[in-house]
Amino acid sequence: MSTIAMANLKGGVGKSTVMLNIAVATVEISRRTNPAARVRVLDMDHQAFATAVMSGRDPLELKATVATMLAGLTTYADTVLRLEDLPWLDEPARAAWAGIDLLPSNSRHKLQVSTVTEYWNLRELLGEENDPDTVATFLDCGYGRTDAFTLAMVAADHVIGVTSAAEGGLRGLVDLRRELAAMRPSFGHVNDLAGVITTNFDLRNGPDREILENLRRDLGELILQPMIPRRTVVERAHGAQLPIAALREESARELTSYFQQLAQHLIERTTR
Repeated sequence: MSTIAMANLKGGVGKSTVMLNIAVATVEISRRTNPAARVRVLDMDHQAFATAVMSGRDPLELKATVATMLAGLTTYADTVLRLEDLPWLDEPARAAWAGIDLLPSNSRHKLQVSTVTEYWNLRELLGEENDPDTVATFLDCGYGRTDAFTLAMVAADHVIGVTSAAEGGLRGLVDLRRELAAMRPSFGHVNDLAGVITTNFDLRNGPDREILENLRRDLGELILQPMIPRRTVVERAHGAQLPIAALREESARELTSYFQQLAQHLIERTTR
């Protein structure tokens, strides 16, 4: 089982959207060979967008989070939410999120460490709580150089950059690679990016097209295909608190196919 962090030091580039839809796609692919396969998701972002969408609750209503777990205030069992078992979700939502175990966050509980050695705590905990049917763990990283970011980078086996054409997104990707290089002397397993996912590009827009071409030129094989194009169905899925795969319109089927392809590439790339 691999632990994969989705990251960019700039916010608003689509990390959470990419992560939660790839998590659902990974469950679907993995259950073709193992009907019991599960995927674990840790929301490491205090803004808790992934928590709100996936749990169907106001994150502030949740008393147990990744932060309380690492502080020793709650156990792993107290914190993890098996999404298909949540009584407040309706049947379509439980079916859509089936196979996902979410460790949530909220804005009230901030991830903090007091010593360098504590940066290893999350990696060690995930190793201890290792369900044999869990095929992957995804970390949804917040933006900026925070304790939560460092905890995620140390916990991850692989880091996947996510960027859009949004202002600052490309700079956030460059800064991310610099931070990973700076961490390597202290945390020897921390490597450069294992790949980069490009999302929310409008190829009818000249500047977006130019940015994407420059990314492909500069990063080469690090760019994972396909690119996720800008589609309004993403906002509708967020509003319904569902993965895009649960919607029935044509653009949802298009994006679902793209996320499945990306999930397959990640499975192959992170299990070499």
